[in-house]
Amino acid sequence: MLFLLCIFFSATNVMANQVVDLHWKQLLPAKSSFEDPFKQLNANQLETIGYVVGMRNRIQTLKTSADADKPEMITLINNYTERLNDALSHLEQDSIDLDYLLSQRSAVMKHREQQATAIAPRWINQSVSISGFALPVSIKNGLLTEFFMIEMSPALSIGHDHKAPKPNQTILIKYPQGIKIKNGETKITVSGHLSQQWFNKEIVLADNHKTEYEAAYQLVADKITFD
Repeated sequence: MLFLLCIFFSATNVMANQVVDLHWKQLLPAKSSFEDPFKQLNANQLETIGYVVGMRNRIQTLKTSADADKPEMITLINNYTERLNDALSHLEQDSIDLDYLLSQRSAVMKHREQQATAIAPRWINQSVSISGFALPVSIKNGLLTEFFMIEMSPALSIGHDHKAPKPNQTILIKYPQGIKIKNGETKITVSGHLSQQWFNKEIVLADNHKTEYEAAYQLVADKITFD
């Protein structure tokens, strides 16, 4: 019996010390059964819906303005109304139920926020290894001691409206001894202990644009290598 217990605890220690090679998709939460009606739409349809909502608000603002009865304002309102009706006709041709979609916006936004911040619990308190790119958070004596780690090069966000990745696709890396990384184009692999820890900070990108980054994970690194 003692022999079997020794084997069990030995195997348990080996498993605990194993480093899991993670891919970024594995940090996402389990898929939800929630049906997002907006996912069925293409880019042009989404753009038209946004246009309709904006035009409706614009027309309403003009109608309630002090100059609403002036001839030039009436002409402008009629012009906007004609454009609105044209956009609505395009949605009708595509069999899009606009009123239903707009009624679902709050639920969809709430679900998307939950999916962006939810984590994958199975990796918490595990020794993991993951590859990506660094965005500096804290520099001491010329060495990077804390940084956000993301899957894709931060240069790509400059061409995509400076949009930051989802919090569950961002990891705050802590490396007290520090490391010198020349630029955000250098891909690295980080190994260490993963935990759940929320952290956010405004980051200045290469084009001097400021973007708020949020991390749902934290990893205390014990090893960093350059790919």
